[in-house]
Amino acid sequence: MALNIADLLEHAVDAVPERVAVVCGDRRVTFAELEARANRLAHHLAAHGVGRGSHIGVYSRNSIEALEAMIAAYKLRAIAVNVNYRYVHGELAYLFTDAELVALVHERSYADKVAAVLPETPKLKHVVVIDDGSDGDYAGYGGVDYE
Repeated sequence: MALNIADLLEHAVDAVPERVAVVCGDRRVTFAELEARANRLAHHLAAHGVGRGSHIGVYSRNSIEALEAMIAAYKLRAIAVNVNYRYVHGELAYLFTDAELVALVHERSYADKVAAVLPETPKLKHVVVIDDGSDGDYAGYGGVDYE
C-alpha cells in the first residue's frame, strides 16, 4: 500500500523499472534510476543525522537532482522545503532558521549565498552541492558533492 510519494515511486519501479520517469532538457532517467539515486541520497542524509520529521532544504531550479532530493526526503519521512532561487540573504537566513533546516541540497551556483547565510543558521549541519557547471566554491563550508 502506498503511504506517500516515495512508496508510489517504489510501486512504479516494481511495475515498469525501465520506463522513462523524468525528462529534463536532454536528460532522461528511468524509474529504476530515479529510485536508485534517491535511495543513495537518502542513505547519505540518514548517515548525517537526517530522519523522520527533519527539514531538508532544496535550493535548486527544476532539475532531476531536485526531484531526487525531494524523493530522498520523503523516503526518510523528512520534510522537503523548497527554497526559491530568487531569495536574497535576509530571506534565506529567515527561511533556513524558521524552517529549522538540518540539511540543504543546493546548486553550486548558490554557494556564495549559502556560505554567507550558514553562520546565521546553527541547526543547518549538512550541505550537499549539485554540480550545475558553475564554479561556486563550497569547500569552505564543508559542502559535499552530490554525486
